[in-house]
Amino acid sequence: MINILVVEDDDAIRKALSMGISLKDSQVDLVQDGKTGIMLGKKKTYDVLLADLGLPDMDGFEVIRNMKLISPDIIPIVITGNKSLKSSIEAIRLEVSDYLIKPLYISCVENAINQGLNKRALKQEQNEKKLQEMLADYQKISIVPAINSSISMENETMLSSPSLSMFVHQINNPLTVINANAKMAMSSLDNKMSIHHYLEGIIRATASISTINEKIMAIEKTVYYRHERFDIKDIVLNCILMFEPLLEIKNIELVTEWTTQDCLVFGDQFSIEQVFKNLILNAVEAMGNSSEKLSSLNILIHISLTQIKVQLQDNGTGIAPDHMDNIFTPYFTTKKHGTGLGMSVVKKMVEEHQGTIEVKSTLGQGTWFTLWFPLADCEPYWH
Repeated sequence: MINILVVEDDDAIRKALSMGISLKDSQVDLVQDGKTGIMLGKKKTYDVLLADLGLPDMDGFEVIRNMKLISPDIIPIVITGNKSLKSSIEAIRLEVSDYLIKPLYISCVENAINQGLNKRALKQEQNEKKLQEMLADYQKISIVPAINSSISMENETMLSSPSLSMFVHQINNPLTVINANAKMAMSSLDNKMSIHHYLEGIIRATASISTINEKIMAIEKTVYYRHERFDIKDIVLNCILMFEPLLEIKNIELVTEWTTQDCLVFGDQFSIEQVFKNLILNAVEAMGNSSEKLSSLNILIHISLTQIKVQLQDNGTGIAPDHMDNIFTPYFTTKKHGTGLGMSVVKKMVEEHQGTIEVKSTLGQGTWFTLWFPLADCEPYWH
């Protein structure tokens, strides 16, 4: 269903649009002022907004600004009797899809709506493609430090090469740009709290990638990890915050259940963070964009006298029985662009922290990962 909102104070134009627009699977709602239009937009999700610039209570651009805050994907189309340079510039700034000059012709209105819908679909497809590419790049980057933690000095020398340093340099350049733009955007925000929230996420992500870069660069040197006591709940929460926008994009419901007690383990925080990033990312990919059922990710943390248990459950595609014995095998993958190293690295990191990992899965229903870590005692158990 295509929901269309018309904000127009001229009774004759509203009536003509109501009777004239005959797009398949569409519903047209009509209001005569901006305030009513915005109130309606808070109650119902609209795909298209047709807004007259000369409304009795506010400027049509103000309606568009408010509606885009409510529904960022809405397609705004301007209706006006007098197109000016100033209004044209504002229309470009607000990414207005089309500019219709009165008198209106229904064929032109329908054409503008169809073009706007096609542009949005293409943009969403491009964004999804970019997101998948970023996820693939993230997986490749995130496993490198883990491999480094277990290689011998002989292999370490073999991995050290100018091309690796150049790769890190190429990552650092966009990091600088992303950080600068994010901080500038945050300093100019008013009350757009959701945008502020996502920009904070960008900054956290850049900080994480910077840490990864340091680990990659350490391949050329002797590697030292910082071993300390930390609460595993904090690590899991940081991972959730990083992937929160991705969960929203994929319409995945997150359910958490954990103890209020301290869940202290001893080891390298960065390594454990990579474990849960890989597991959460795998769960997201397994659930995809299914419209047949509600996608959900459950994360549970419980504590006993000697152990901490962390469980991650998704209701995605599941793992085929004949693949179960190989999921922790290096270079084994069923993904088109997978490296086959993510899960083997996860297992290696868990075992280095004297933990264990278990997986259960039902094809077509989902997968359970259960991890156990020993509670940090008075003496470090790391060797």
